[in-house]
Amino acid sequence: ALNPFATSRHGIASQMSIDLFMSWNPTQDRKKNFPLELRAKKGLKNQILSVLKDLLPEKAHA
Repeated sequence: ALNPFATSRHGIASQMSIDLFMSWNPTQDRKKNFPLELRAKKGLKNQILSVLKDLLPEKAHA
């Protein structure tokens, strides 16, 4: 299935982010990787938010 955002300039990156986000498993190796996991999750969240912001019309930024 084609992603509706695939033609936007962040289409590929957003699809990769979503795939990564969906496949991210917080219970796997939780104790061992907790700080790294938190940093990765925060970075991914910021990446997704910036992609979503770029997809919104300019009026939404005001």
